[in-house]
Amino acid sequence: MFWVPKEDFELLCELICNKVGIDKFWPRSYLSDRDRNVGNNAHSNSKVGGLIPSEIKVAITIPIFAGALYLDLAPLFRIVTGHIYKIVEVIHWILVTFEFPLVTWIHEQQWDKLELLALPFTEIFATR
Repeated sequence: MFWVPKEDFELLCELICNKVGIDKFWPRSYLSDRDRNVGNNAHSNSKVGGLIPSEIKVAITIPIFAGALYLDLAPLFRIVTGHIYKIVEVIHWILVTFEFPLVTWIHEQQWDKLELLALPFTEIFATR
């Protein structure tokens, strides 16, 4: 399957939590029994089993990025397949936490940088 060393996964979650804030990234430790049973969350818990810790959302997103099917992942993490759509927020968290130059170059239409990036590939394929 798609494994990330525990230390790297914890660092990833910590970086995301520090960037987006604990009010959006809810670590398992933040979701105590008291927090799970207040307000609207009590109704949610009684119907679908509670809130999904953000570490679980990140853990599901990593294999999906690598090509895994969400239908295969939901049973592994004991969540309803209908909750998989909530991982979209994880993609946003990753995009605001890390810088992706390729995405920036495309958004800013920096075609010269993209051409420089593509040049070595054209040389490789031209010799074949």
